[in-house]
Amino acid sequence: MGRRRYGGVHVGLSTVVTMFVVIALTIFAALSVSTAAQEKKLAEKYAASVSAYWAADAECAQLANDFGALWSDAASDADMEKLAADSGASVTRRGENLLVSYSRPISEILSLEVTLRLGGTFEIEQWRMVSTDADWAPDNGLPVWQGQPEVDE
Repeated sequence: MGRRRYGGVHVGLSTVVTMFVVIALTIFAALSVSTAAQEKKLAEKYAASVSAYWAADAECAQLANDFGALWSDAASDADMEKLAADSGASVTRRGENLLVSYSRPISEILSLEVTLRLGGTFEIEQWRMVSTDADWAPDNGLPVWQGQPEVDE
């Protein structure tokens, strides 16, 4: 009698391990490509926001230089008010000083606010980025333990 031969696929352990390694590497490659695409989008968004900030900053700096040049030429209040009206700024008097305030948009929800004080000296009183989103409110509540143990009665 002869031996019976069974047909079929003879898969060794090394073949199974190789298949799992190839599958794992394919999954990792897909995840890497996905992560790289998301990082690129985030970097582009950040670059746009930084560019928008510096564009608003340059506008504000130029306007501050214009007011400073008028101030150094000992211009009248009327000249200051004319420049303010032309540039969208407001001028108010506080004692001996003129306060010049203006803002420039950075994005839909942020703007750069500037206040200059012109009097005996030329000073930048405020130069800050503020939120223009009316719906946003900071959460100032911080649940910090005050040192009193809670006693259940």
